Amino acid sequence: MERLGDTRDPRALAPLIAIVRDDHDRHVQREAVEALGELAGAGAGAALVNVARTHPNASVRRKAVEELRKALAGAEVVPLLATIARTDPDEEVQEEAVKSLAKMKHGAGLGALSDIAHTHPNPEVREAARRRLRYSTAAVTLSARTAVRD
Repeated sequence: MERLGDTRDPRALAPLIAIVRDDHDRHVQREAVEALGELAGAGAGAALVNVARTHPNASVRRKAVEELRKALAGAEVVPLLATIARTDPDEEVQEEAVKSLAKMKHGAGLGALSDIAHTHPNPEVREAARRRLRYSTAAVTLSARTAVRD
């Protein structure tokens, strides 16, 4: 499976999507999602979005959320991650979306993260967002201070 993603060959896209959709082993499906993340430049971004939104297995959706942050540019994925953080039926998938928002380059997800920290209906997800926000804000502040000194 890793070889399919490592090739970065767009021809690997269809077989990987079929594995994610049809294989009965969630571990194999997760590996295929990871390989799709490696193919994001070859058009796998739309497939990752679809898996993150609609796959019946929460573990596979969670992996797709993780790969989305790595595969797509910051601003374009923020609304999707924020929506997943609010609407996915699984709390672990919601928290993975929170984590992904916090890890986005240049603080691109911090606005959505702040909103989730204040208004999410689930107190555990709100607290996860607050923790990530404190850490992310500190990292951004430290980075800015370092840039000013240089």
